[in-house]
Amino acid sequence: MTFFTLGNHESYEKALDEMEAKGKPLLKVGRTDDYLGGCVFKTIEDAKKYAKESGYDYVPYRLKLPNGWEQDVDDSLEKAEYFCLLNDAEIMRT
Repeated sequence: MTFFTLGNHESYEKALDEMEAKGKPLLKVGRTDDYLGGCVFKTIEDAKKYAKESGYDYVPYRLKLPNGWEQDVDDSLEKAEYFCLLNDAEIMRT
């Protein structure tokens, strides 16, 4: 199943190109002691809606979760507009 995140188009495209040239994946950061984890959306429509409503100039990118939704995403936060990534995940172009 495919999941999504948001990122600044110019920055993400540059980083994706650089990492591809090195033969390495670009990673979205998961939870740390200081950070809840990157945003995760179940659908591209949810990601686009959040970006628009928030006023962010971000576009959706696919996320490749290493272990699946149950192990890689915290979906327990009440009233969350997005979910939080628990483990680093590969960012891919949509």
